[in-house]
Amino acid sequence: MDKGALHSRLLWKLLAIIALTCPLVIAVVWTAIDWFALDYFSSLLEEYNVPNPEKIMDMFLEAAHRYLIWAGLTALLLALLLGYWLIEMILSPLYQMIVITQKISAGDYTARLQISSDDEIGKLSRAFNAMTDNLQQVEQLRKKMVVDVAHELRAPLTNIRGYLEALSDGVLPPSQKTVESLNEETLRLGNLAEDLMRLSVADSARLTMEREKLDLRGFAHTRFEPFSSSIRRQSDRGRNEIRH
Repeated sequence: MDKGALHSRLLWKLLAIIALTCPLVIAVVWTAIDWFALDYFSSLLEEYNVPNPEKIMDMFLEAAHRYLIWAGLTALLLALLLGYWLIEMILSPLYQMIVITQKISAGDYTARLQISSDDEIGKLSRAFNAMTDNLQQVEQLRKKMVVDVAHELRAPLTNIRGYLEALSDGVLPPSQKTVESLNEETLRLGNLAEDLMRLSVADSARLTMEREKLDLRGFAHTRFEPFSSSIRRQSDRGRNEIRH
């Protein structure tokens, strides 16, 4: 259901409630005049000995009913106009939420609700904007994690592929060192898969992360050592080809 259809249904339902309430109020007042006000008016006529009380009572009822009908129609019109304005003002954030949720489902997290009050509607709008901010942050972290995981996977896979191509071409002779290098790269892949599994478990269980100090120099050396070894091997391979 689109915004326009929901807008029409909610608006007409609430206006129908107002339209039904006004006739009920008129009916209650009408009954009160016929049953209570008329008796009180009749007792006043008898008390002050007013001649032709029946005619006066009929004139009173006719005038009261006529003015009540006109007053009721005027009140109904004003209630519908005022109700339409108030309903539009109250439901405006709801219509914005519908549009923004549709944008979020399409991958757009930039839209926000316009907050114009500090009442319950304003609090709801702030909570909705906070939820949208959190969703945007989660989506950004997800994209960044995908890029980081792809980068982490590419490095050991590239090294393993380089070793295997070198072994296949006969450039690198089979040796214990080569096997150990391949085993290290395989362990790196295994550790990365284990880290991803732990991250998934921590996310599903809402666990908190404990921060630890990291030796960036040692970390960088460990991460870039396979690249430097591969570059040295390719450089040696190029020099050997030039010599031959």
